[in-house]
Amino acid sequence: MEQIVIRKELLNKLDELIRLLFENEYFSYYEDAEQYVDNIRMFIKTIPQQKIKPTLIKTYGAYYCQYKPNKHTTWYITFDTDGKTWLIKNIFNNHTKDYPRYIGSVEA
Repeated sequence: MEQIVIRKELLNKLDELIRLLFENEYFSYYEDAEQYVDNIRMFIKTIPQQKIKPTLIKTYGAYYCQYKPNKHTTWYITFDTDGKTWLIKNIFNNHTKDYPRYIGSVEA
């Protein structure tokens, strides 16, 4: 049985993302921002079944997968795994300046 473990810091980051999305008016309703982040959380649960790729720099995990909720944003979820346990370490998106350093050139 696969086990997915999300670091506490990442859980806090996802909670903060809800607030930021609403306050920066990406969503008009707080509930819509919550649903957006809930969709990310649901995707994280499917990572063992996703196409995974190695990261360039292992600071945030040895692997990553992509979640694309719309045509403008791709989320990169980084993790370590031994094939049974998946430690989810970080998440960032294509709007983050540093992401190419860790991911390199990505496929859409």
